[in-house]
Amino acid sequence: MALQIRRGPTADRLSYTPVVGELIWDTSTNSLYIGNGSTAGGLPAGTLVTEDVQDIASTMLTSGTHQNITFTYDDTLGRINSTFDLSTFNGTLTADGFIGSHYANDSTLLLNALTGAVNLNGTVKGHVIPSTNIAYDLGSSSFRFRDLYLSGSSIILGSATITSTGSAVNLPAGSTVNGIVLGTAIESGMNYNINLVGDDSTLIVNARTKAINAASLTISSPVNLPAGSTINGVAIGSGSGTGVEAGMNYNINIVGDDSTLMLNARTRSITAAGGFTGNLLGSVTGNVITNLISSADSSAIICDTPITFQTSVQIEEDLTVLGDIDTYGDLTVYSTDYTGRLATLSIANDVNGVTMSNGLTFRRSRGTIVAPTAVVNDDTTGNIAFNGYSGTATLNSASIRAAVDGAVSSTVVPGKLEFKITDLTGANYTLMSLSGQLGLVSVSGTMRVSTEDYSLSTPLMTVQQNHATADARNFSFLRGRGTFLTPTAVVNGDDIVDITFNGHDGSTYIGGLSISAIVDGAVSTGVVPTSLVISTNVGSGNTTRITISSLGDLTSTRAIKSSGVQGIGYATGAGGTGSQTSAKTETVTINKPTGEITTANSALGANTNVTFTLSNTSIAAGDHVIVSHISGGTLGAYNICAIAAANSATITIRNITVGSLTEAPVIKFTVIKSVTA
Repeated sequence: MALQIRRGPTADRLSYTPVVGELIWDTSTNSLYIGNGSTAGGLPAGTLVTEDVQDIASTMLTSGTHQNITFTYDDTLGRINSTFDLSTFNGTLTADGFIGSHYANDSTLLLNALTGAVNLNGTVKGHVIPSTNIAYDLGSSSFRFRDLYLSGSSIILGSATITSTGSAVNLPAGSTVNGIVLGTAIESGMNYNINLVGDDSTLIVNARTKAINAASLTISSPVNLPAGSTINGVAIGSGSGTGVEAGMNYNINIVGDDSTLMLNARTRSITAAGGFTGNLLGSVTGNVITNLISSADSSAIICDTPITFQTSVQIEEDLTVLGDIDTYGDLTVYSTDYTGRLATLSIANDVNGVTMSNGLTFRRSRGTIVAPTAVVNDDTTGNIAFNGYSGTATLNSASIRAAVDGAVSSTVVPGKLEFKITDLTGANYTLMSLSGQLGLVSVSGTMRVSTEDYSLSTPLMTVQQNHATADARNFSFLRGRGTFLTPTAVVNGDDIVDITFNGHDGSTYIGGLSISAIVDGAVSTGVVPTSLVISTNVGSGNTTRITISSLGDLTSTRAIKSSGVQGIGYATGAGGTGSQTSAKTETVTINKPTGEITTANSALGANTNVTFTLSNTSIAAGDHVIVSHISGGTLGAYNICAIAAANSATITIRNITVGSLTEAPVIKFTVIKSVTA
């Protein structure tokens, strides 16, 4: 008798307590154990197994201290884990590199290992000195420090030293401004607020009091004398002749009683601080480089001829213009009045039937104003922008853009209008466009028509066509993949369009019915097979009810019922006829779902069957073919049945009388589609 030793993995061994002397072989450790009747799994059979070695090693490593290293023994997994505590470690750690952040004793983050940044905010405790002379920069042209705070009294730039004297700065001798040495030269044409003294320290020009001391001054060129000065006893400017001679030219400045400079002969400018009195008549030749209107009330300014501006125009109050305003820059109208209109265009014409062309006109060309050239496709011809202030900046909210829409000829500039909006994400896009080239209105968002008028006499939307052709204009739903400008082909299962009918349930609108056009086959050039699907909602979401496939098959998931007197059946065009010539066994071909078969008038014996084939591509193997005797021969004398097959049906006629019949019964057949699942 062979010796049987119990064997199995460690888990099975430990779940069993062997009797005294019973042997167990552990297939997990390939070790032998002997039972003592009390120890689960038995005792080792005298061999030093892996577990014994692990137990011994764990005792050695987990007992006592090991200079900040702690060992723990995992008996389940049979491994020893180690933990390094560096909180009180005092020594040197040597390695090729350490990855981790570095903190000071006060928890200040000094080195951020995640971002690779060194924090110098309040942590620099000594001098910042580069390791190499004249090799490194502090900041860069792209990343600059903001402010420089120094408590010392000097800055050394190269060999030059800039020092501070309280709140002022002292520059070294020889310093220049734009290449001119400070204190050694006065640049021609510049203005200087300085005093002038003579060689004997006599104050000649006092910049603070605006006084000239001419005690020993020799005047060798024209000067500006103070008010009240006389020439040969005649007050300057008080008369003609010996004072200011009529018809002569004078290169002089004119000042007011308060010494305000009104006419500057050097700069050729007029300062009209007190305004103009009377009408300003005639033409202004050249540019008017000043504020044209700067009074508190400019409503009385009326221009009855065209005004042309070659630079920007700013109007802060009212301006009435009876002619044209041409500006080659910006025309800006400011107003803080929210009750009135910012701009008003008034047009009057008493000629009945005349089309008005006056209004807001945008003119666009390429080239220049003097030598314009033709615009090209998609050139912007005008833009009306609607902007709002965000608290920090004025941003575009909506705009109407007019642009060229096609090829430009000498007599035609086709146009389009684009209505652009900015959504909640800040993206600006064209919501609606009107194309003159295509005669098309395109909407890229959702179009909604809403009203609270329930009258039947005022429909929500009316589409009217008036023309002399039989075919009407269509509603077209265009669908593609890709983008609007570069569409790609749709694929099987893609929706062409969904038309939903929604009702409000008291809190929101719920879809009650939908009509969908769905691609239901492979798409190729010139071929997009599409089905029509009608879905309804009974409270648990939309469910497909009726489907008309691209082949024309109609499928209903519910009963098809008729409440009319006409019932449900095949319409004209669905039926066909056929006949036999000499024998009731002849095959008859009718490729229609319903029709009539006239059989041959050959003899059929009493209680005898005869079978023939109806060849018909409308019949499938699972269909139900209904046949009945409707005319010809003796009604009630025949039993007729049919069994469907692929593209055919086998029809059996039985003479159920006691005598032979030589007749030509007419059989009516109708195919009903049927399935078994």
